Amino acid sequence: MGTLGRTVNIALAPLRGLLWDEIEAWLAATIERKLEERGVPKERITTPNPDVAVPAIEALRYTRLREQYANLLATSMDSATALEAHPAFVEILKQLTPDEAKILQFLPRVERHEPLIDLGFEIPEKGQFVIYRHASTIGADAGCSSDAIVPQAINNLCRLGLTEIPATRKLAEDWRYDRIRALSVVSEIKAQIPKGARFIIEEKIFGITIMGESFRAACISEHKSAA
Repeated sequence: MGTLGRTVNIALAPLRGLLWDEIEAWLAATIERKLEERGVPKERITTPNPDVAVPAIEALRYTRLREQYANLLATSMDSATALEAHPAFVEILKQLTPDEAKILQFLPRVERHEPLIDLGFEIPEKGQFVIYRHASTIGADAGCSSDAIVPQAINNLCRLGLTEIPATRKLAEDWRYDRIRALSVVSEIKAQIPKGARFIIEEKIFGITIMGESFRAACISEHKSAA
């Protein structure tokens, strides 16, 4: 064990009563690796805020997002970034799926957006009806397990305040919607519209929020040292 590893173990010592044998070695080794990749000197390593560490370590028993919890703990153990590890991020992680974490990692920075479309139809004198929301290529682009989960994932990320779909806005570059228009779901929905109805495609935008960017930096992104 190197000097950094010993420092990590010392910093985690006050939390040892919360750790169980099968995770203690993994957590110490993982945090050591993450801090080393970030170029954090041992002088900056500190015991994490209990408001972050205690619920995060408890959640490690049940989650498929262990790497993300370890990222949050590593952020909280670097004195230069400790304030970025907000206690609320633990509760947000509890409400995320691995695919939602992939989508969050994939999204461009704040004020940059990905295209989405809603599919529906309009009947004269009766109005417009949406059949399918949030069609996109994000599932394939982000490496999600299935395209079918993406609309629900987008709803959850927006509910948590990590992403947003600004009303009445669309991308200026219309060609960016072409891949979505070519998806099979578009022709499938078009085939379902009632006779006499007009098929409607509504272009939208989807992006990360400022809070989502902070959460991603603390929990999702894998930081690499510039050195």
